[in-house]
Amino acid sequence: MDFSNLKGKLIVFSGLDGSGKSTQAKILRKSLYHEGRNVAAHQSILTASNVITERFTKSKEIQINQWCGTDAFCFTEAINDVKIIQTKLYPKLLLDDSIIIRSRYICCWLAVAIASGASNTNVLLDIFSATVKPVIQFHLDINHYQAMERIKMRAKKVDSKENEEFLCEFHRAYEVALKLFNHKIVRIDATMSVKKITDIVRTETNNAIN
Repeated sequence: MDFSNLKGKLIVFSGLDGSGKSTQAKILRKSLYHEGRNVAAHQSILTASNVITERFTKSKEIQINQWCGTDAFCFTEAINDVKIIQTKLYPKLLLDDSIIIRSRYICCWLAVAIASGASNTNVLLDIFSATVKPVIQFHLDINHYQAMERIKMRAKKVDSKENEEFLCEFHRAYEVALKLFNHKIVRIDATMSVKKITDIVRTETNNAIN
Protein backbone atom coordinates (compact mmCIF):
# COMPACT_ATOMS: atom_id res chain seq x y z
CA MET A 1 0.00 0.00 0.00
CA ASP A 2 1.40 3.37 -1.08
CA PHE A 3 1.37 6.04 1.64
CA SER A 4 3.22 8.69 -0.40
CA ASN A 5 -0.05 10.05 -1.76
CA LEU A 6 -1.64 10.72 1.61
CA LYS A 7 -2.96 14.26 1.93
CA GLY A 8 -4.07 13.92 5.55
CA LYS A 9 -2.14 13.71 8.80
CA LEU A 10 -2.22 11.20 11.65
CA ILE A 11 -1.68 12.32 15.25
CA VAL A 12 -1.20 9.69 17.94
CA PHE A 13 -1.35 9.64 21.75
CA SER A 14 0.34 6.97 23.84
CA GLY A 15 1.07 6.27 27.50
CA LEU A 16 -0.02 4.09 30.40
CA ASP A 17 -3.64 3.76 31.46
CA GLY A 18 -4.71 6.88 33.32
CA SER A 19 -2.08 9.09 31.68
CA GLY A 20 -4.70 11.25 29.98
CA LYS A 21 -4.47 10.01 26.37
CA SER A 22 -8.21 10.00 25.72
CA THR A 23 -8.72 13.34 27.47
CA GLN A 24 -6.05 15.08 25.40
CA ALA A 25 -7.23 13.43 22.18
CA LYS A 26 -10.77 14.74 22.80
CA ILE A 27 -9.55 18.24 23.66
CA LEU A 28 -7.36 18.39 20.55
CA ARG A 29 -10.13 17.10 18.30
CA LYS A 30 -12.59 19.67 19.66
CA SER A 31 -10.08 22.49 19.29
CA LEU A 32 -9.22 21.61 15.70
CA TYR A 33 -12.88 21.11 14.81
CA HIS A 34 -13.76 24.62 16.03
CA GLU A 35 -10.96 25.96 13.84
CA GLY A 36 -12.75 24.46 10.86
CA ARG A 37 -10.37 21.58 10.37
CA ASN A 38 -11.48 18.28 8.86
CA VAL A 39 -10.70 16.27 11.96
CA ALA A 40 -11.87 12.92 13.28
CA ALA A 41 -10.98 10.56 16.11
CA HIS A 42 -10.32 6.89 15.46
CA GLN A 43 -10.28 4.43 18.34
CA SER A 44 -7.76 1.63 18.42
CA ILE A 45 -8.55 -2.03 19.01
CA LEU A 46 -6.93 -1.27 22.35
CA THR A 47 -9.93 0.67 23.54
CA ALA A 48 -10.08 2.91 26.60
CA SER A 49 -9.28 0.42 29.29
CA ASN A 50 -8.77 -0.52 32.86
CA VAL A 51 -5.24 -1.85 32.45
CA ILE A 52 -5.73 -2.68 28.77
CA THR A 53 -9.22 -4.04 29.42
CA GLU A 54 -8.02 -6.37 32.15
CA ARG A 55 -5.07 -7.38 30.00
CA PHE A 56 -7.10 -8.15 26.87
CA THR A 57 -9.65 -10.02 28.93
CA LYS A 58 -7.83 -12.74 30.82
CA SER A 59 -9.87 -15.62 29.49
CA LYS A 60 -9.12 -14.75 25.88
CA GLU A 61 -5.42 -14.29 26.49
CA ILE A 62 -5.08 -17.54 28.43
CA GLN A 63 -7.05 -19.48 25.83
CA ILE A 64 -5.00 -18.21 22.87
CA ASN A 65 -1.66 -18.39 24.68
CA GLN A 66 -2.27 -22.02 25.60
CA TRP A 67 -3.06 -22.77 21.97
CA CYS A 68 -0.32 -20.85 20.14
CA GLY A 69 1.87 -18.90 22.57
CA THR A 70 2.38 -15.25 23.41
CA ASP A 71 4.18 -14.35 20.17
CA ALA A 72 1.43 -15.72 17.95
CA PHE A 73 -1.24 -14.05 20.11
CA CYS A 74 0.45 -10.65 19.80
CA PHE A 75 1.11 -11.09 16.08
CA THR A 76 -2.52 -12.05 15.41
CA GLU A 77 -3.83 -9.00 17.27
CA ALA A 78 -1.27 -6.77 15.55
CA ILE A 79 -2.33 -7.98 12.11
CA ASN A 80 -5.97 -7.36 13.01
CA ASP A 81 -5.09 -3.80 14.00
CA VAL A 82 -3.13 -3.23 10.78
CA LYS A 83 -6.15 -4.43 8.80
CA ILE A 84 -8.34 -1.86 10.55
CA ILE A 85 -5.73 0.84 9.95
CA GLN A 86 -5.62 0.05 6.24
CA THR A 87 -9.39 -0.18 5.77
CA LYS A 88 -10.56 2.59 8.11
CA LEU A 89 -7.66 5.02 8.53
CA TYR A 90 -6.09 4.99 5.07
CA PRO A 91 -9.19 6.10 3.09
CA LYS A 92 -9.77 9.03 5.44
CA LEU A 93 -6.17 10.18 5.11
CA LEU A 94 -6.54 10.36 1.32
CA LEU A 95 -8.83 13.37 1.78
CA ASP A 96 -7.47 16.90 1.53
CA ASP A 97 -6.44 18.44 4.86
CA SER A 98 -7.88 15.58 6.89
CA ILE A 99 -6.54 15.03 10.41
CA ILE A 100 -7.01 11.76 12.26
CA ILE A 101 -6.39 11.58 16.00
CA ARG A 102 -5.81 8.17 17.53
CA SER A 103 -5.36 7.16 21.14
CA ARG A 104 -2.94 4.19 21.15
CA TYR A 105 -1.16 3.01 18.05
CA ILE A 106 1.84 0.98 16.90
CA CYS A 107 4.08 1.89 19.82
CA CYS A 108 1.43 0.79 22.30
CA TRP A 109 1.06 -2.57 20.59
CA LEU A 110 4.78 -3.13 20.62
CA ALA A 111 4.96 -2.25 24.32
CA VAL A 112 2.12 -4.66 25.11
CA ALA A 113 3.93 -7.41 23.21
CA ILE A 114 7.20 -6.77 25.06
CA ALA A 115 5.46 -6.61 28.45
CA SER A 116 3.56 -9.83 27.66
CA GLY A 117 6.75 -11.69 26.88
CA ALA A 118 6.79 -11.75 23.08
CA SER A 119 10.30 -12.68 21.97
CA ASN A 120 10.44 -11.55 18.34
CA THR A 121 9.61 -7.85 18.24
CA ASN A 122 11.30 -7.51 14.83
CA VAL A 123 8.41 -9.40 13.27
CA LEU A 124 5.98 -6.94 14.85
CA LEU A 125 8.00 -4.05 13.47
CA ASP A 126 7.83 -5.65 10.02
CA ILE A 127 4.06 -5.99 10.35
CA PHE A 128 3.69 -2.36 11.31
CA SER A 129 5.95 -1.18 8.49
CA ALA A 130 2.83 -1.56 6.35
CA THR A 131 0.96 1.12 8.27
CA VAL A 132 0.47 4.86 8.20
CA LYS A 133 3.18 6.75 10.08
CA PRO A 134 2.05 9.58 12.39
CA VAL A 135 3.30 13.11 11.80
CA ILE A 136 3.63 13.36 15.58
CA GLN A 137 3.13 11.13 18.60
CA PHE A 138 2.46 12.49 22.08
CA HIS A 139 3.63 10.16 24.82
CA LEU A 140 2.16 11.08 28.20
CA ASP A 141 4.60 10.03 30.91
CA ILE A 142 3.51 8.69 34.30
CA ASN A 143 4.98 5.82 36.28
CA HIS A 144 3.07 2.65 37.13
CA TYR A 145 2.29 3.78 40.68
CA GLN A 146 0.66 6.99 39.44
CA ALA A 147 -1.19 5.06 36.75
CA MET A 148 -2.57 2.59 39.28
CA GLU A 149 -3.82 5.36 41.54
CA ARG A 150 -5.66 7.01 38.67
CA ILE A 151 -7.16 3.70 37.58
CA LYS A 152 -8.41 2.99 41.11
CA MET A 153 -10.13 6.38 41.17
CA ARG A 154 -12.20 5.63 38.07
CA ALA A 155 -12.69 1.86 38.32
CA LYS A 156 -14.79 0.02 40.87
CA LYS A 157 -13.06 -3.34 40.49
CA VAL A 158 -9.39 -3.63 39.72
CA ASP A 159 -7.07 -6.54 40.50
CA SER A 160 -4.53 -4.23 42.13
CA LYS A 161 -1.53 -6.52 42.64
CA GLU A 162 -1.61 -8.27 39.27
CA ASN A 163 -2.36 -5.13 37.29
CA GLU A 164 0.25 -3.08 39.12
CA GLU A 165 2.86 -5.69 38.21
CA PHE A 166 1.75 -5.59 34.58
CA LEU A 167 1.77 -1.78 34.54
CA CYS A 168 5.33 -1.86 35.84
CA GLU A 169 6.35 -4.16 32.98
CA PHE A 170 4.30 -2.09 30.53
CA HIS A 171 6.09 1.08 31.64
CA ARG A 172 9.49 -0.54 31.09
CA ALA A 173 8.35 -1.95 27.75
CA TYR A 174 7.27 1.49 26.57
CA GLU A 175 10.78 2.79 27.23
CA VAL A 176 12.09 0.09 24.90
CA ALA A 177 9.38 0.56 22.27
CA LEU A 178 9.73 4.34 22.05
CA LYS A 179 13.35 3.95 20.92
CA LEU A 180 12.42 1.78 17.95
CA PHE A 181 10.62 4.46 15.92
CA ASN A 182 11.94 7.37 13.88
CA HIS A 183 8.83 9.54 13.65
CA LYS A 184 8.54 12.58 15.91
CA ILE A 185 7.69 11.66 19.51
CA VAL A 186 7.00 14.38 22.06
CA ARG A 187 7.16 13.17 25.65
CA ILE A 188 5.05 15.11 28.15
CA ASP A 189 4.98 14.90 31.93
CA ALA A 190 1.40 13.71 32.51
CA THR A 191 1.46 14.88 36.14
CA MET A 192 1.22 18.48 34.94
CA SER A 193 -2.14 20.23 34.82
CA VAL A 194 -4.49 19.41 31.95
CA LYS A 195 -4.13 23.01 30.72
CA LYS A 196 -0.34 22.86 30.59
CA ILE A 197 -0.43 19.57 28.73
CA THR A 198 -3.08 20.92 26.36
CA ASP A 199 -0.96 23.99 25.59
CA ILE A 200 2.05 21.82 24.74
CA VAL A 201 -0.06 19.53 22.57
CA ARG A 202 -1.55 22.45 20.64
CA THR A 203 1.79 24.15 20.06
CA GLU A 204 3.46 20.95 18.84
CA THR A 205 0.42 20.01 16.75
CA ASN A 206 0.42 23.38 15.00
CA ASN A 207 4.10 22.92 14.17
CA ALA A 208 3.44 19.43 12.81
CA ILE A 209 0.43 20.14 10.61
CA ASN A 210 1.07 23.65 9.32
